Amino acid sequence: MFMNQHHNEPVEIELDLSTISVSDLEGEGNPPPGKYHAKIEDVRRVSDQTSYVKVRVALLAGTDPNGVGCLFGERFYLSDKAKKRLAILAHRLNLISDDDFGDRRTIDWAQAIGKELIVQVVEEEYEMKSGGKAKRAKLAFAGFWDLADDRVKDVPRAASAARRTSTSNPSGGTKKKPPVDEWGEI
Repeated sequence: MFMNQHHNEPVEIELDLSTISVSDLEGEGNPPPGKYHAKIEDVRRVSDQTSYVKVRVALLAGTDPNGVGCLFGERFYLSDKAKKRLAILAHRLNLISDDDFGDRRTIDWAQAIGKELIVQVVEEEYEMKSGGKAKRAKLAFAGFWDLADDRVKDVPRAASAARRTSTSNPSGGTKKKPPVDEWGEI
């Protein structure tokens, strides 16, 4: 039995929430394999035993309806061996241009947040610490494309992308066409 039942003494524990967002509370999804129209929700650089960029994507539409709505994260390691994969992603998100290759470039990965693309989710089997085997979803090595890429023209798009018409902008963003003035003739 507790002695101080009537005293509400504080039970204070400090939590470091500096690297956690509200969206992190939902955990990581495990969507089925397929190609999906996705939106980048968050990008973070993580430095622990091995440094990487963690990209969190939301699946908006795709070849398997069971994966639509899923949020999951992918690690892009920052080692020399893994830099080609990160370069492919940066190029397909228009964070770097063709002219940037052959030189060193600093990329602001925060500019990727909110961008949409097509991703290919594959299933990977791995060894659990307990000794058993499990499966997890991950992006294929070069499994990401611009929405306008002909190689993924048959992948279902979310309604928002179907209505949107945008053209590539040399600065790396998208430039929306100006709205039609339906009132101009009045």
